[in-house]
This record gives sequence, C-alpha cells and structure tokens, in this order.
Amino acid sequence: MPEKMIDKPKALEAKERLVVQETERSLERVGREITRAAAAKGTLSGGTVKRLVWTLVEQLETAANRLIAAHVKAGAFDAREIATRVYSKLDPISNHFLESHVKRIAGELQIPFESLRPEVTRFFDSLTDRATVALAEYRRVETKPSMESYPGENKNEPNAQDPGTGWEGLLHPAIRASALAQYRDGHWRDAVLNAFIAVFDLVRSRTALDLDGERLVTRVFSADRPILVVADLSTESGKNDQVGFMMVMEGVFRGIRNPKAHSLQHDLDGLESAQYLVMASLLARRVDEAQLRTDGGPA
Repeated sequence: MPEKMIDKPKALEAKERLVVQETERSLERVGREITRAAAAKGTLSGGTVKRLVWTLVEQLETAANRLIAAHVKAGAFDAREIATRVYSKLDPISNHFLESHVKRIAGELQIPFESLRPEVTRFFDSLTDRATVALAEYRRVETKPSMESYPGENKNEPNAQDPGTGWEGLLHPAIRASALAQYRDGHWRDAVLNAFIAVFDLVRSRTALDLDGERLVTRVFSADRPILVVADLSTESGKNDQVGFMMVMEGVFRGIRNPKAHSLQHDLDGLESAQYLVMASLLARRVDEAQLRTDGGPA
C-alpha cells in the first residue's frame, strides 16, 4: 500500500497497544516465575528484589525502544513529545509491577520500597535522550540513502568508502548499540560476536526466558508451541517459515556466535563483518516484530 494511504495515527495506536499488552503479559509471567522459584528454594532475599527490578527495567527498555521507533516512523519529530507519550504508556505498567511483585517482598524483607525506585526513575529520565538519538539517526538515514558506501574497497580499513553514509542505516538499534563502535575501531570479531549476542539477548528480553543457544531457540520458535510467532501458523507456508527461522537461528548459534565466542582466531575483514552486522539486524527486526504468545499453545 502506498505510504499516503496508510492511516498512521491508527497504525501507531495499534502498535502502542500491542507493545503495552506484550510488555504487561511478559512482566506478569516473569514476576511470578522469579518469585515462585525463589520461594520454592527458600531464597527470597534482597537479591530476588533486585532481580525483579532489573527485569522490569530491561523489559521497559525494550518496550521504549519499540515505541519510540514506531513514533519516529509515524512522523513524530519532537523528542520531548515522544518521550511524554512513551512515559504515559509505560509508567502504569511499571507502577503495577512494582506494587504487585516488588512491594510485598520488599516489605517482608524490611527493604525500604522507595530505595528501589531510583533505577526505574533513571530509565524514565532517559526517554527524551533515547528519542533524540532515534530521531537523529532516522534523519541521517533519510538524508543519506545511498547504498554505494559498503566497506571493502580496502579490506584492512573498516571505514573504507565512509560506511556511515549508507549501510549503517540498515542496522537494528540493538546491533548499532552493541557492535558498531567495535566495527568502526576495526575490532571485527568483537563486533560480529556482540551483534549476535544482542540478537539472543533480544529474544530473552521479549520472552523472559533464562536460556541460551539451541535450547532457547527451540523453546521460543518451535512451530508446535511457540512463544514468538514470526509467521501465520494456520498455513503450511507459515509453519515452514516458522521452522525455517528457528533453523536459521540455530545455525547462527552453531556457526557464528558460538565459534566466535570460543576462539580469538578469525579471517574477518571489513566487508564480511559489515554483512554479518546487517544479517544480525534482519534477525533482530524479525524478533522485534514477532507476536508474543504467553499460553505456549498453537498459534
């Protein structure tokens, strides 16, 4: 559909509802899981409370990034207005989680409840800065759309042909934050490793699962009982897409992330490293856009 035919306000509201609902469900599930696990082991402690707060902030950060990106794509241009809107969506979620899962345990352990708020407050204080960065990046990409600036003319120089004017615009925010600085410094192994670690971190953040590698991938993307759904599972083609994405993620862990984590030896150059970062960004975007299911049942 041509862009002018898209009802951007309605699309934005739908995206906001989706992000809010997914964040609420994910936090509710992880809150119960953390509390139950600690109670079953008899280890309810200040560490349990800190883990709950850290989990809350992590989930809020993921939700904020998705909401800010949605506003920027919808044509918003004022960072403060974006931040205010995102705050209005996430603050009630934060308060509910703190009241439901943190306050009671903190009271039982005689931990001052207000002492737990600074971490959350710092996150909300960062919203305007996050929106400012997102807007600046969007404008940079829009004004420099050239795709002729891939690195590789001189494979020993990561910034050959000024890659900042083209291919970096393809990078997912999580990949840009975790890997681009290393890439620009010529640390190509670290850049590629960090990029794919960021993809798996994103999966964990959206699902609140404490797993890694193939166990994480098969649990999250299985076509039978998926947690993140990347395709229409009511069709055979959709099921194949779901299974195919799961296999791609398994292959990434076996063939890219794991080997890079266990050896300092590599034959990467600027061009190949950039291609890996773009690949990681594609995977991260599909994880971002996947439908979160909390019942673990068929989609």
